[in-house]
Amino acid sequence: MVKLKHIEEFFNNLKTFYWSKEISFFVVDNNLDVLIDIDNLTIRDGLKQTIGEYHEYFLDILQFNDEQKKPFNKINDIDYFIYRPIFYENEIVGGVFLVIADQNENITVNLYEYYDKIGTIVKMIEKELKNYEKLQNIFLRVDYYNSTLSSINVGLIIINRNETIQYVNDVIEEKLLVKNEEVYLTQIGHLFSNIDISPFFNGKQYKLQRKVLCKTNNKLYDLILISIDKDDNLKNIGIIIEDIHKPQDTDSSFQYSPIRFQDIIGEDENFKKLKEFAKKIASQDADILILGESGTGKEVFARAIHNSSNRRKGPFIAINCAAIPNELLESELFGYQGGAFTGASKGGKPGKFELANGGTIFLDEIGDMSYYLQAKMLRVVQERAFERVGGTKSISVDIRIIAATNKNLKKMVNEGNFREDLYYRLNVIPLLLTAVRDRKNDVKILVDHYFEKYSFIYGNEISKIEQKAMDILLTYDWPGNVREIENTIQFLCCVSTDGIITERLVKKRISFINKKDNPLDINSKNIISLRELEAKAIKNALIIYGDNAEGKEQAAKALGIGKSTLYKKLKEIQN
Repeated sequence: MVKLKHIEEFFNNLKTFYWSKEISFFVVDNNLDVLIDIDNLTIRDGLKQTIGEYHEYFLDILQFNDEQKKPFNKINDIDYFIYRPIFYENEIVGGVFLVIADQNENITVNLYEYYDKIGTIVKMIEKELKNYEKLQNIFLRVDYYNSTLSSINVGLIIINRNETIQYVNDVIEEKLLVKNEEVYLTQIGHLFSNIDISPFFNGKQYKLQRKVLCKTNNKLYDLILISIDKDDNLKNIGIIIEDIHKPQDTDSSFQYSPIRFQDIIGEDENFKKLKEFAKKIASQDADILILGESGTGKEVFARAIHNSSNRRKGPFIAINCAAIPNELLESELFGYQGGAFTGASKGGKPGKFELANGGTIFLDEIGDMSYYLQAKMLRVVQERAFERVGGTKSISVDIRIIAATNKNLKKMVNEGNFREDLYYRLNVIPLLLTAVRDRKNDVKILVDHYFEKYSFIYGNEISKIEQKAMDILLTYDWPGNVREIENTIQFLCCVSTDGIITERLVKKRISFINKKDNPLDINSKNIISLRELEAKAIKNALIIYGDNAEGKEQAAKALGIGKSTLYKKLKEIQN
């Protein structure tokens, strides 16, 4: 709860007001600690009291509310006191106490005037308490979001409605070559040119602004504007400097990624043991093979391992082997010499293994790598050496390899689709991640976390979640695991009306069908053709897994059909 002592600076300013020499002025809190002590009547014999004696007066006065007590009372034959309580959230948190010397016949008139003036001061104090609470809420939101952003090396600037900078985080200081104290209270236009804040105030919850030029380093960045205030009275704006660690002219795969194990959410006992095991092996330099379904957090664990290792000051390079065509993957991994192929840069280009030198390379979806590339990979794993495409010079690297896949590599080895020697080289330390359905108690923790995160990001405070909506979220199997939970909650926070999450909205997102309900109404008027049912099932699967290549692969797997069959049926639906 906010207390009077929290606005000490305000009271220091209040002390500078002009107070008549015939007045003693005190402010006390509900613990009877004196916050302002301006005793101008100390020269009066018999009037000066010790602080302890004054407390007795205050203690007596604080037993009554403003209406029950007279506006003023006499302390002795010649001096009056006026008391007015200070309220915060309908509770007395302190009071203002004024002692006035009786010097003329119009003292009664003067007392009423002083009573009104003290009332004005009380209102100022009460307003300052509310302002302090709002400021603390802003700071809490800034701290929460800043901790999230700093963990992925993203900058945050807070400005007010006048576009004046209130705060920049350490990432901004480092990358934009500025200091918080230098830019504090300066205009945002001093940092960026062609930045446009005004549309954000016209009812937008968030806004993306691309290619804003930073004046301090002459580089381009993307900005995301977000609301920092919890209420509708937009006064403070957060500016997220997106991808600040990788300006336009640098390799986008290089990421300084200070994700720690404490950032990985989960209280399931087996999951906590898994985290402890991963933390233990992080300090070793052996290669690791992370196994787990899509969305279980394989890359998050890889980053946490890197940042808990002796290589944490080195680069963390991530590459998805399934997202790059095989004919391009070789040059992406190993780089190429100038003129190695048509369109190749004259100066050549380093590959991901070179960029990872001194750090960690994360090979995601290693099971999708072609058999030809697996042979070339084997030498890198064994010798930590390779040649660029079109080159003859052997390049040695000091790297740690963390590979990951959602496929059964052992089965692929038996079927002849994955090299056995490469499998055993990579599988030095296996790490099997648990699916969300196997740690059901963590679903509520994850759901709450992402509601807090995305309601904050989109400025759409979630005031209510219908019980049936929450029941669906907690009982759904989440085949897409943590990624599906995050995407679902992000969707709900974006589209919810008036901050209310309804059962209908949740069902719309995850196409939930309660196991106790018959999916088809036994009614001739409601008969649906098999073609329509098939189309609906495909569309629902794509909503859950996503419409990209990886999402379609997972959707096909969940539907029990091949990927080529899925593409064929999608074409039929579109026609």
